Amino acid sequence: MTMLRATELTRQILDRPGATVDPTARVAIHGSVAHALTAINAQGAIDRRQTITLSLVRRTAHGSVRAARSEPTFAWRPAYVRRSLGLAAIEACIDTGVQTPAEVMATVAASAVDTWSTTGWRTFHWEPWFASLGRGGQAAVLAEATTWATSLWFMVDWASLRGRVVLGGPDDRWTLPGYRGVCLRGRAEARIGHNPPGRRARLSGERRCERGQTLISVSSGTPGSAWRAELGYLALVASLRAPAAPAPVRVVGLWPSSAESRIVDVDAGVLSAGGELVVVTAEALAGLDKADGADHRADHRADPVADRHAGAGAPGPGPASRDTRLRLVA
Repeated sequence: MTMLRATELTRQILDRPGATVDPTARVAIHGSVAHALTAINAQGAIDRRQTITLSLVRRTAHGSVRAARSEPTFAWRPAYVRRSLGLAAIEACIDTGVQTPAEVMATVAASAVDTWSTTGWRTFHWEPWFASLGRGGQAAVLAEATTWATSLWFMVDWASLRGRVVLGGPDDRWTLPGYRGVCLRGRAEARIGHNPPGRRARLSGERRCERGQTLISVSSGTPGSAWRAELGYLALVASLRAPAAPAPVRVVGLWPSSAESRIVDVDAGVLSAGGELVVVTAEALAGLDKADGADHRADHRADPVADRHAGAGAPGPGPASRDTRLRLVA
């Protein structure tokens, strides 16, 4: 039954896309996003560099944007390894015909560590940390990666995608021109190219395909009510990153832990919905920065020495204009 569901989902992933983005509308949406973000930045509303990700977009929707910015200093742990190691194991299964990621997980990890120890090259960056762990720690890492990869492996008929799919790769990134304040980052676990029959998809380098590509995104938990706009966010960032290349034609969201999937064909409305999420998130970040700045000024004014030098009650920046909401082509 699981394989039947995987086969059907794979067929839907590979179906000919039913929507496209008109080039004129695409340019207009790109311009609207840039204009809205520029308006927020020009008011000094964002006082530090911010990277907007799909995770941050989701947390903003749930009112936890402050918590997302106050995460502890990065340190390696199994949860940070499972994606790259799990995708490498899935790729090994596709290439060798092995039936499950569990059969190759330890070998893939050992090969990465061997490459690092002999050449100094860190394919995944976690190799030195993994090598420093004892057998129990390494087992914990392998177990988490195996669980993640196995649930993903059985959702899609990956073996049938051999030669068409690229797993992992660099994130899509776009920075607002002229400002350092906002960077958009989109991550896809897999990309499938769409080219005319008989012509193999080329996803390396600039990852351009004559008919665009399908992005596959993997998340934990279950899809929320805004899943369509969230997948549109990933399409928007990819479209902004390479405006001369075809826009993504489809985005597939997979939630393996709950066996849920969602598919959206990308049109102007989907890109617009993704743009709205960007602006809402940027406005939330701007509001947080202004609130932090107000708290800092209040603490500063409470210091009588600072009052004598800076002048108590000096006005702070005025409120940011709310006229930054996106007006996009539907």
